[in-house]
Amino acid sequence: SDVRSKGIFLNNLTDVFYVKCEWKNCIKNGEEYLSIFRKNILDMPALNSWSFLRMAYAFTELKQYKSAEQYYEKAIELDPSNPDVYNYYGGLAFIKQLLEQFSLAIRCYQNAIELIHDNKYISEELRQQELSSFYNGLGIVFYKQGDEDKSYTYLMKSIEANPKNPYPFLKLAAHFMRKEKQQPMRENL
Repeated sequence: SDVRSKGIFLNNLTDVFYVKCEWKNCIKNGEEYLSIFRKNILDMPALNSWSFLRMAYAFTELKQYKSAEQYYEKAIELDPSNPDVYNYYGGLAFIKQLLEQFSLAIRCYQNAIELIHDNKYISEELRQQELSSFYNGLGIVFYKQGDEDKSYTYLMKSIEANPKNPYPFLKLAAHFMRKEKQQPMRENL
């Protein structure tokens, strides 16, 4: 039908704008796509989950965090087995940097780790890269909370999963620099 064709076209156009980082156009076309299929949204949960995810990411890039949060939640609701949804949601919680959001970020990263372990459809190399990213996210969240021991543990797990990921090394360097600055101060007391 013409409505179905238009919906498919809009979904593809949303994807194009997402890839091109044209966030406002991504959201505009995604909203129009979802308005067409709103009644039948549960008929295609994975496809619609990705539609919500793309728009959530676009809202995040535009720093419209409340809207992003709503879209991430809908994406999770439609396709809870998608590990990327939890990774982005954890990233959103971290970006907001609110203490009550840290617990959400931790839970989302832990869910992503569990889901990625159970995913039989990805290569081992990709699994290790994703695990490294998730562990790094946990390390950063715990670092921001001031729990240096947990931060260190997860940053080391990140390095173990993917030694080519530079981000946990950078955070560990900051961790050790802070400890080094505190040590001489303690010795002088």
